[in-house]
Amino acid sequence: MFDNPQPRLDQEILNTIRTEAPRLTEAIVEAARSSRGNEAQFAMGCDLIFAEFAKRANLHWQPLGERRVVWLEGEDKRRGKIDRLFNRVVVEYKKPGLLNKTNNATANRSALTQLRNYLSGLKDEEGWTSVACVVTDGRRFIFCRFSVGQWIEEAPIDTTAPTVARFLRLLLTFHRPPLLPDPLVEKFGAGSPITFAMVRAFYDALKAPSHR
Repeated sequence: MFDNPQPRLDQEILNTIRTEAPRLTEAIVEAARSSRGNEAQFAMGCDLIFAEFAKRANLHWQPLGERRVVWLEGEDKRRGKIDRLFNRVVVEYKKPGLLNKTNNATANRSALTQLRNYLSGLKDEEGWTSVACVVTDGRRFIFCRFSVGQWIEEAPIDTTAPTVARFLRLLLTFHRPPLLPDPLVEKFGAGSPITFAMVRAFYDALKAPSHR
């Protein structure tokens, strides 16, 4: 995976991330604290935080919540739901305080196994060729991905401004949706507004008298 180079972010958005990261870090930490160990409440708090950031930064992203995914485990197919899918970045929220400083901890291993299954499903069952994932409990982040067919999981890092800035850059680097049949048909198929507008414009152009 990641055989194709990802688009670079322009300097303006990088400056915005750098400016906003400290504020967002405080908000994420506070969302974790105020949720009192409630994973769903923490996730909803982060939804609001990232939606407000997108609005201030004039970004248009619509993360999919509870996105279904299927993966193969042995000879059986398993199913799960991705907490949030930001185009090509899988984001999983965990109960605040759950993640340990080491990935050898039971909670970390469970979360990373879950993420690997989700990415395997997107890659093997749906044909995705470029996707990354992040898990956070508000206190720590873990970044992981497939690279050249190898599963890579990084050590947990504390929720700091540089960590949050990296997370935002990842979301924006993978901002484009995957080039897969179903999303393309949905966007450019016969019933889409884009296709309707193009056909209408072509029809009007054919009807208009020609000028020489």
